[in-house]
Amino acid sequence: MPGSETRVKVCICLGSSCFSRGSNESLKTLQQYISDHKLENVVSITGSLCEGRCKEGPNVVINSDRHVGVTPGSLIDLVKFYIDKTEEKG
Repeated sequence: MPGSETRVKVCICLGSSCFSRGSNESLKTLQQYISDHKLENVVSITGSLCEGRCKEGPNVVINSDRHVGVTPGSLIDLVKFYIDKTEEKG
């Protein structure tokens, strides 16, 4: 993969509502996926205390795009999509 800069920035809401709906499992799953596929230089993860859309959670922001109702499986699919999207741009 060209360059070593992080190209996919993932921010997972870890506020109480999203956390109770499983955002912590999504975080663990994504961390394992990044480690297993050696994507540490491609994907970065941060957390937030609240994205302000509690009823729609778990909430995740990827490269400034908001996603709601995210599950561990759908998060991996989203991250793969964003990785592919950034590779297409060069």
